[in-house]
Amino acid sequence: MDIFQLQNGRYLLYLDVLGFKQVVQNRPAHEAYEIINKALAEFHQRGMYIREFKTLYFSDTIIFYQDPVGWGRWAFSDIYAIAGLVWTALAANGIPCRGAISFGEFFVELDSNKQHSIFFGKALIDAYETESNKINREWMGITLCPSACQAVDYAESGVIDVLTSERRFFQVDEGLRLNPFMKLPSSYFDYQIGEITDDDLSTWDAPDFPNDVKALEFILSKKEHYQQSSDSNKQITSKYVTTSQMFTDMLGPECVEWARNIAKII
Repeated sequence: MDIFQLQNGRYLLYLDVLGFKQVVQNRPAHEAYEIINKALAEFHQRGMYIREFKTLYFSDTIIFYQDPVGWGRWAFSDIYAIAGLVWTALAANGIPCRGAISFGEFFVELDSNKQHSIFFGKALIDAYETESNKINREWMGITLCPSACQAVDYAESGVIDVLTSERRFFQVDEGLRLNPFMKLPSSYFDYQIGEITDDDLSTWDAPDFPNDVKALEFILSKKEHYQQSSDSNKQITSKYVTTSQMFTDMLGPECVEWARNIAKII
């Protein structure tokens, strides 16, 4: 990573909506549309806070990319926040996804007739290859590409270590995985000290908090379902088991149990 690459790169989030083929085949078209529309709405509702990112959507793929180009601490903070909120919004509606965050060149331009978008670049290839890597296919979540971390380390050395110590990311093998539930532990603490009451739960920090607890419950209940089913697909079961264990390690068993109980009543 060098200064030229920093000045000409963008952060990019590549999301693969898992099982979307089955959704399209088994549900009415308007339901498939609403699933994606809800997830994108979570992004657009943030308005001014993340207006420097744009989206591309096709089939089972959603891409968020930084606009304009050039590294910025704000862009890194926003891209992992976007990743968490969209991931939980989809999972809360029963749709798991897997993805990767990269940094690098990514070109988006209209053709000469101004009718078609043309997009390509190293950042997209990097994110796609990371998401589809055998190691990362064993779970359902967001992985940081080395390029995403290298850009931060070059510009502001030590930031990744701080965020990892705050449990926003977890080190697995040679990569970092995003904690999409980074706000749940603080909500759990606020509940314990009485800052959040039972009457507040349905509206507390909406839509983030409801999405968080529903998304976590979806992953854990799916794991239990596949483990108990005699004819379940072992590969799918393994992915839910791995993902559930990762999130439990991130949050702690007490926070997970609390969130699951909340998910049943809101």
